[in-house]
Amino acid sequence: MEKASVRISDIVDEMESLGDGRESYLNRVTGELFMITDEEWRAAEDGESPGRVPGGTREAIEAAADVLENPESYVSLPTRFDINEYMIMEDFAHSREDRKVSGELLEAINGRGAFRMFKLSIRRLEIEEPWFVFRRQAFEETARRWCRENGIDYTE
Repeated sequence: MEKASVRISDIVDEMESLGDGRESYLNRVTGELFMITDEEWRAAEDGESPGRVPGGTREAIEAAADVLENPESYVSLPTRFDINEYMIMEDFAHSREDRKVSGELLEAINGRGAFRMFKLSIRRLEIEEPWFVFRRQAFEETARRWCRENGIDYTE
């Protein structure tokens, strides 16, 4: 099977748009990335017509059916569970040179509502841009590692 190359930024874009009830896949042959919802999976498994799936797209349902028929041609991208965003937030907090800022961020992620509290803290501290750069770099490293682990050729 011939292998396609994929851009790290395209993988990261897919990873950033993940949510509950959605998975992203890479077609090893074409290099195409696509997301499939739980509803689209069910439609493909049941052989339903794309028109009968609310919000489903013909392309996603056809892709899901192809994944089911040709699993060796596809690989699942990292999921939200593979991307330890809590650890990324903690690493960001530790990376801050200002110990007061670092401590405040670490306090924000300690306990309930860690993600919300962290978001509020970076806004208040006016360090949203450095956070987004740091987060993107962490996602890029996760994508590179995923490519290496799955034998995927990639470009920056």
